[in-house]
Amino acid sequence: MAFRFSLDSLLRLRRSVEHQHEIALAEAIRNVAQQQQKIAQLEDSLRQMMEQEEKQLASGAHAIGLQTALYIRSRGMENLRELHKELTPLKNIESACRAALLRVRQEREILETLRERQLRQYQQEEARGEQRRVDDLFLLRREYRRRQ
Repeated sequence: MAFRFSLDSLLRLRRSVEHQHEIALAEAIRNVAQQQQKIAQLEDSLRQMMEQEEKQLASGAHAIGLQTALYIRSRGMENLRELHKELTPLKNIESACRAALLRVRQEREILETLRERQLRQYQQEEARGEQRRVDDLFLLRREYRRRQ
């Protein structure tokens, strides 16, 4: 008789749920990385603007050009603050996804551990049964030889 795990369908379900959580976590990580990339790009742009402003100041730029540059930089700083605000909930979602994945992974591992125990027990019982059959066969042969 072949080994049959009674909770096999539940184990398959747990594996599927875990896979779905892995996908959700990967998406959350990707969203955080994209947001961080946007922030880094904007910070680089602002740094370049500031360097250009310093060069313009050193070369005696016109007031209207500096005023425009300051306005553009202030808008960039506002955008940067907004991007940082948007990053916080994305990180919270990522943390929640990690926690959920850990929970469902532990549930799956519990079922797999139970399955492994039952399989070992089944294998031991099969080995004992096989040994009993071999012992019985030996005794039958011995009895047969003795009668001859």
